[in-house]
Amino acid sequence: MARGNVLKLEGFEALQKAFRELEPKLAKKVIRSAVRNGMNAIQRAAKDNAPVRTGAGRRKIRVRTSRGPRGSRVRHTIAFAVLVGEAGGPTWYMWLQEMGYHIGKRLRQGGKTVGYAPAGGRKAVMAMEGLHFTRGAMRAKEPGVKSRIIEDILLGIEREAGKP
Repeated sequence: MARGNVLKLEGFEALQKAFRELEPKLAKKVIRSAVRNGMNAIQRAAKDNAPVRTGAGRRKIRVRTSRGPRGSRVRHTIAFAVLVGEAGGPTWYMWLQEMGYHIGKRLRQGGKTVGYAPAGGRKAVMAMEGLHFTRGAMRAKEPGVKSRIIEDILLGIEREAGKP
C-alpha cells in the first residue's frame, strides 16, 4: 500500500507471550495467514469501489507481500500491499485513477517537480484528482479487519500450539 495506507496493529501483550512459546517460523506463518485474510477483505472492498469500464482493471487489484515502507528499519514487520493495475500492462491506467495525475509539461527545479505548464497546444494544465478507492476501502474496513486479524492470530496460535 502507498503512503497513508498503513494498517498498524498494536497492544499485543497477551499475543507476545503466546508467541514466545511458539517457534519463530510457526509464529510468522500464523501472522502471515491472518494478515492475508484481512487484506483480502480490503481487496474485495477496493474492487467494489473501483471504476469499471471493461473490468480488466478491477481484476488486477491484488494482494501481495511487501518489504514494508521504504526506509523502514523496523524488525519483525510483516507487510502486505493491495496493488492496483499492472506496470507496463493494459491496466496501468487504474493506478493513475487511484493516485491522480496532471496533463502538462513538468516544471523542474533542482531535480524536483515544482509545477506544471500547459503543453501540446493546451490552454491550461489539466489535473485529475485521484479516486483513492483502495484508501477508502482500507478506512472503511479497518476496524473489522483489525479485529478479524487478532481473532485469526489467536486461533492460529491455539491451532499450532495444539499440534504435536
